Amino acid sequence: MSTEPERRIPRWGPRNVTAAAAASTVQLAVVAPVLLTLDWFTRDDYGATPEALGLFCLLLFGPFLAATVGLVHSVALTLPAMTAAWWASRRAGGPEWRWHLAAVVVMGALLAIPCAVLGAGYLMSWAGIAASGVFPALAVAYVRRREGLRGQPFTRSAIWLRALGIWVLLATVASVALVVAVDRGFVAPYEPPRLTREQLTGTWEGTGEVADAVLRLDANGRASFIRLPHDDNEARVPGPCDGSGSWALHSGSARQSVDIGMGDCSDVNASWMLGGTRDRPELSRFLGEADAGDLRILVRHGSR
Repeated sequence: MSTEPERRIPRWGPRNVTAAAAASTVQLAVVAPVLLTLDWFTRDDYGATPEALGLFCLLLFGPFLAATVGLVHSVALTLPAMTAAWWASRRAGGPEWRWHLAAVVVMGALLAIPCAVLGAGYLMSWAGIAASGVFPALAVAYVRRREGLRGQPFTRSAIWLRALGIWVLLATVASVALVVAVDRGFVAPYEPPRLTREQLTGTWEGTGEVADAVLRLDANGRASFIRLPHDDNEARVPGPCDGSGSWALHSGSARQSVDIGMGDCSDVNASWMLGGTRDRPELSRFLGEADAGDLRILVRHGSR
């Protein structure tokens, strides 16, 4: 069957929109869990446990969110690039899918500008956006070619069913690859640093909402603090504490902690977990429950 009638179908027609959205959704549904898993596996979780409600919401609404983002991605990148490729192939010749890939690169350069304005690196944004357009471009070209060979178009449900099968295949491959990468040491799990008392001695400063907090740990085991966050309900001085006390290093099997005797503020010791990296160590503490509290972080002076 000649593909010329198909060429006259608008690039923003229902079948092209469906194919582009399905491909973008499959891509997101595979890449996003892998990236989230790697991020969780290789960064400091500060001892927090995943919220059951959050995981339930992710499983319940994740597919709908992925489909919505996939549709937005196709409208913002895949379909405009497809239209530009159709125009370029008519005037300069050559396979349309090659022009589609070139258009994705150009569109990525344009879409990376607002990302850079918002603070993301331009080159990384450009590379990420352009890479995200490759699979949908090839998928749409494949669907249109298959339609030409079979002599009739695919229905929308058929496209989504095929997308589901591809997702199962790619998700399986990605999961196996992730397990192998971790097992072979290509992906190293996060390990908190282990420091000596001498390395902990010095001044620690608050970040974020407690940027005005200061904790000084002396070599003789004395501690002094200014606006150090504290949440003991029986504290003699509720809220951020100014005063002095003592400190001790507790070396647990998995993570070290620094126990601060609040002295002038409370009879209850405050335990701060050691985390971060060896070059930029952190002392962290949850105010409230570990799975729902407010995280407060102190960093060594000069390492912000």
